[in-house]
Amino acid sequence: MVKTQKPRTQKKGAKDTVWRKMSAEECRLTKMWREQDGKTPGEIAQLLHRNKSTITRHIYAKKADLKQGRRSALSDTQIDALVSKTESYIKQAKGRYRITFDLIKRRSRMRASVRTLRRAFHERGITFKKFREKPDLTEDDVKDRYRFAQKHRNRTAASWLTSIDMHIDCKWFPVYLNGKARHHAARQKTFGAFRGRAQGLAKHHIRPRKDLKFNTGARGVMVLGGIGPNKVMVWEYLKKRWNAKTAAEMYRGPIATALRQAKPSKRRFVLLEDNDPSGFKTKAAARAKTESGIGTFDIPKRSPQLNVLDFAVWSEINRRMRKQELAYSANKKEMRQQYLNRLRRTAMRLPSKFLKASIKNLKTRCQHLYAAKGGQIQEGSSD
Repeated sequence: MVKTQKPRTQKKGAKDTVWRKMSAEECRLTKMWREQDGKTPGEIAQLLHRNKSTITRHIYAKKADLKQGRRSALSDTQIDALVSKTESYIKQAKGRYRITFDLIKRRSRMRASVRTLRRAFHERGITFKKFREKPDLTEDDVKDRYRFAQKHRNRTAASWLTSIDMHIDCKWFPVYLNGKARHHAARQKTFGAFRGRAQGLAKHHIRPRKDLKFNTGARGVMVLGGIGPNKVMVWEYLKKRWNAKTAAEMYRGPIATALRQAKPSKRRFVLLEDNDPSGFKTKAAARAKTESGIGTFDIPKRSPQLNVLDFAVWSEINRRMRKQELAYSANKKEMRQQYLNRLRRTAMRLPSKFLKASIKNLKTRCQHLYAAKGGQIQEGSSD
């Protein structure tokens, strides 16, 4: 025996009337009687043998200026105040503890639920995000950075290309020789993936923490890199410990040689380097620079966002290395020297277009630094 569902009857004043969806003809008549004849919802309901509430909902649902549903628990003014208070709570915390919605609700004495607060913040585009990792600037650092920005913010992109002969820096590169190590390196560089609920703990949705040590099976290497506007000019693997003596040897040797080969008619050269006190800024290094006819273009302390190798070159080399390794089989093994040769080739093949664009970006960075009055500046994503 087949069960049939009984039609639903109306709750109010529905004696023998059966609820049904309004037809196109009923909608047309409702619109005509309402707009042309000015009939009330009750009068239209009697003519159509409908419930008054059905006609009322149909009429007012068409009005775009009428908000449907429950009134918001928080007004815009209240949300503005909450956002302002939350910012002050975060400033007071100074990163020592986490500001939660429970804490916000308790301190602000807001009666709305935590769920309501979360929804209100989400509608404003305010969501919980991890702290960014930046150098911890002192007041003197901020002042120095602001003075630097004031001095150089009007430099043209072309002047950044021509006024500095070489940008140099040191970098420690891990060495990945087998499939397991390459797999670990690739996972560290992958930001994330699309996922649904309850998928976050699946193996393919997890990556290892960066602060946990991983044995690659091979000793890493310290590299001294130097770039010009057209190519990588210096790529030296440092076999000795990085100190004043090693830095002086690099200035008198590979750096001076590369500068003279690139610009044989010049007698004085300008380098942009960081403020490394153990190497670049030592007395021995300063003497070696003077002897080799090398001057420096000084940038403020704790400002890696003003060194082209720091903000562009190192990451691009790593990206290209990981891209090459995607084509390798899991069983492929490299000898240490093979890996170092491939790392050198990858660096030397960086296109001049990329290098020029990265150096020209210093113009924009100085302008951003000036706008921030020496504080932290936006890089990459705006999140």
